[in-house]
Amino acid sequence: MKTTPHTPKGKVALQVIVMPRDLNHLGTLFGGTMLAYFDQAGALCAMERCRSSVVLAGMNNSRFIMPAFVNDQLTIYAQILKVGSTSMVVGLEAFRSHAPTGTMELAATAEMVYVAIGPDLKPHPVDRPAVRKAVARVKTPVRAAVKPRTKGAARR
Repeated sequence: MKTTPHTPKGKVALQVIVMPRDLNHLGTLFGGTMLAYFDQAGALCAMERCRSSVVLAGMNNSRFIMPAFVNDQLTIYAQILKVGSTSMVVGLEAFRSHAPTGTMELAATAEMVYVAIGPDLKPHPVDRPAVRKAVARVKTPVRAAVKPRTKGAARR
């Protein structure tokens, strides 16, 4: 399999080792696992840009170029390609490398669209005018079916 040299674009967002549980019936990395890695790496890149939580809104142009095998190291590079009012497009490239040879080859690419959300889980502008000293942690809203425990309630 001949490959052309490719310089990674963006910065390292995620590195993983392909494990046996990640393989499909052919002994190569399952495509869904690669997409999950892309989602994690893309979300990290988008959250760093907008300084808030994000949700995946869509995926464009995913390409699986060459397989990855058990014990290969995957390095995923991410970069912001476009910023809208509440959304960002993140470009992702996954490179595989095998320890004995040390060669790095482009394995997959994708573009993912993320939407910045606030504590109310609604979209908000990526570039907000308010300056925060620290990024507050977003609390997950309590679901209607789960009642909060009251003080003095017996523990089971």
